[in-house]
Amino acid sequence: MNLQKKLFSSLILFSIIATLPLHDAKSQEKQLNINELPHILFNSKDTTIMWIEGNEKLAVNSNDSIAYQIAIKKLSSKYDIPLSEALSFNFQTHKFKTRFNSIDKFTAVSDIHGQYDLFVKLLQANNIIDQQNNWIYGDGILLINGDIFDRGDKVSESIWLVFKLFVQAKEHGGEVIYQAGNHELMVFDKDLRYINDKYKLASELFEKSYDELYISPNTFFGKWLKELPIMTLINDVLFTHAGISEELTARHLPLETINQLFTDSIYTRVKEEYRKSEQLNFLARTNGPLWYRGYFKDDSLTTDEVKKWINQYQANFLVVGHTSQKEIRTLFNNTVIAIDSSIKKGKHGEILVYENGKLYASDPSGKRRLLF
Repeated sequence: MNLQKKLFSSLILFSIIATLPLHDAKSQEKQLNINELPHILFNSKDTTIMWIEGNEKLAVNSNDSIAYQIAIKKLSSKYDIPLSEALSFNFQTHKFKTRFNSIDKFTAVSDIHGQYDLFVKLLQANNIIDQQNNWIYGDGILLINGDIFDRGDKVSESIWLVFKLFVQAKEHGGEVIYQAGNHELMVFDKDLRYINDKYKLASELFEKSYDELYISPNTFFGKWLKELPIMTLINDVLFTHAGISEELTARHLPLETINQLFTDSIYTRVKEEYRKSEQLNFLARTNGPLWYRGYFKDDSLTTDEVKKWINQYQANFLVVGHTSQKEIRTLFNNTVIAIDSSIKKGKHGEILVYENGKLYASDPSGKRRLLF
């Protein structure tokens, strides 16, 4: 083939390619066939419940009382979610309890990142829930140490399950505590870099932005998530998502103060506004309790230093997530327990179990490994 023929062939090929339809991000997203669990939107005069089935947005409004009540029953049964409890939930009086003494048993899991199926498997294998996903843990405590949001495609399923267990646990003298992680804060800050493609399409179908769906004060999720604590103390074990830094302890902020600064002053303001405050900016950044990674990166830290920081919060042990590990492990002579066991990958993970004065790591089969 001579040069002239080659050029002619190239022009023909280019012309064909140029006529092919372009597929942007939106058209690719529309190839997904998604379902999305109900979202509740409160208005001054009415309430709307909306959900997605097979890429179709469905909704019912409280003004149509008969259809509304029928939908509540059907959706509650179909998706196994406590819609009635969510609709009647008293946000005025609700606060997560964050100090517990003389607790005989607790479990903790971190960084679920929308991996609902693995989350359920871990809870079932460790007798927290039964095969119908109902609470069977009696008066025990289940603590979610941050980062249900982002990455995976079952964020709503995970949040609804946590709320269902929150309701059921109280009926049996137990507790479910959902603490914020950096990815919850990112949603409050409208940093949506890590959301799953499913939620981009869901937002488009709902005609609501992702942060509007989850953190707006006019939604059930937004009202409930606004109360997420940052720190919880169970016996002498302190829980926070990322860790306690030397800089944080130097501020001498009590646990309750840190929790309140987030719920009252960080979750409720846009990032550009709250970061004008030096204190709030510090809490929400690198050396704050949601982002700190010093235990895993700073080789100069000593056990004595870390113990001193933790002791300031009336604790002897600290449980953190945030920094992914292959399995649950301990650091600084069992002072720090790192429980982000890479559940976010959806393949394997572990849950922290405390029983009879001992701490275990337990896998999705229920097999336990003694930590100390």
